[in-house]
Amino acid sequence: MASNKNNAHFLDSDITGTSGLDSWTSDTFAFPEADPAKIGISTVAELALIGNDPAYPLTGDYELLNDLDLDVAPYNTGAGWPGIGDISGSGDEFRGTFDGNFFTIDNMFIFTTGFGTSANERGLFTTIKSVVSRATVSNLKITNVDMTVQATSGALVGNAHIEPGSPFPTFTNCLVSGDIKSNDIASFTSCGGFVGVGDSIYVKCNSSVNLIIGTGVTGNNLGGFQGIAQVNATDCYATGSIIDVDGVGDRSGAGFHSNSSVNDDYTNCYATGLVDMSDDPTFKVGGFGQPSATNSISDCFWDTESTGQAQDYAGATGKTTAQMMAQATFTNWDFDTVWKITEGSTYPTHQWIDINPLAVKTGEQNRTTAMPEDYAHLEGESVQLLQDGVQTANQTVTGGAVTTTGAVNHVGLQIDTKIQPMKINGISEVKRIGTVIPDFYNTSGGQHGDSESNLYSNSLKDGDSLDPDEALFSGHVDLPFDGAYTRELDMWFVQTAPLPMHLRGVAVKLSQEDI
Repeated sequence: MASNKNNAHFLDSDITGTSGLDSWTSDTFAFPEADPAKIGISTVAELALIGNDPAYPLTGDYELLNDLDLDVAPYNTGAGWPGIGDISGSGDEFRGTFDGNFFTIDNMFIFTTGFGTSANERGLFTTIKSVVSRATVSNLKITNVDMTVQATSGALVGNAHIEPGSPFPTFTNCLVSGDIKSNDIASFTSCGGFVGVGDSIYVKCNSSVNLIIGTGVTGNNLGGFQGIAQVNATDCYATGSIIDVDGVGDRSGAGFHSNSSVNDDYTNCYATGLVDMSDDPTFKVGGFGQPSATNSISDCFWDTESTGQAQDYAGATGKTTAQMMAQATFTNWDFDTVWKITEGSTYPTHQWIDINPLAVKTGEQNRTTAMPEDYAHLEGESVQLLQDGVQTANQTVTGGAVTTTGAVNHVGLQIDTKIQPMKINGISEVKRIGTVIPDFYNTSGGQHGDSESNLYSNSLKDGDSLDPDEALFSGHVDLPFDGAYTRELDMWFVQTAPLPMHLRGVAVKLSQEDI
């Protein structure tokens, strides 16, 4: 009579696999994980909790985990989006960090009437303030804004400033688009497409927000990118227009920035939007910026044709539209890593805008990062995407990335992962592998077996395996295995629909048969 006994045996580094044309081993494969130091934002409701819930403090470090559409109640009617943080000086300004992961916040609606705090300092963030440590916003797109305000407002932030002795808030890789309009008060002042008032640093940011001055309203200190205050801007641009409906009564404005009484520093920036304002002889209207005795400006330009402005007061250089669409104009600009241009057809734009957040980090639900070099090792190769478990046509990896078709919850490369062959070394008895114990991270399911033609499907999620609201599985699980009595065999783990599957390691239970 045969007797059986079981024990667990962990493999060393015999696990190999293929991901398209790539390969990895259990010793070197890096599993993607959410940053435990950051608070993830995946819904509009969670975004609105910042500063309004103890678990979402204004001093927190946040990351956006997917696109958000603010065209939902109660933020698409009435006063609309309330803004993150309270007015400046309240002590309740946003003082943390926010990483958009190159995702988009769309359709922000803000509507105000009258004069005062409710009509001022409006934007996605009401105010941002650096206190000791630097407040930052990065890798974020804010599109199709519709704002009606009175003063000190911008699509991203109304007012960005510092506690004395603290570093400037910093904005990197951010863009905004849409319209900001004057409300029913006769003065529309200190507003910019990106930021209203901002003692800040801006790197590779851009605005295509239009500022619209209503009938009977005076426009004052309006800028296509920022209104007023101390600015350090590098590799930034503004293409939105400043439009005066009735064309009378304006005081000051410009295509990029308005009047400033303190140090400004501009490097490699430009403005192209129409500046349709009547020139005030004291405060001036210009193509790029307003006069300031302390401006430092280098390699900055404005389009003398599209802006409608022949003069500038900040020290930028005026060029025709044709010149602005020629790379030769921008002699000291970095077109290898920062800028791109289609010669004779487009103005320079930022390379980072083309980063597709869903195409660069595979296998995770509602979490991606956007580093195109993630697929750089497959450059030029033909790969197949799985989008929510559906195979797509083969694509060629270009610029280190591939592109999804529409919005998806799960995305990854088609992966066939094989564990081959496992040698049970140092064991004299012939043993049978009856159970395997794979350790998974953020996994929906997959297949396993002892040959490619003998695979068993495993769903590790409750409910619909592709439902984005169902939690992914992390941990180990016992799976039956029809292995023979042998010292070595093949074991297959195959990732197919549903997605995703991450295999971190495998243990086996061995049964000894006495003969």
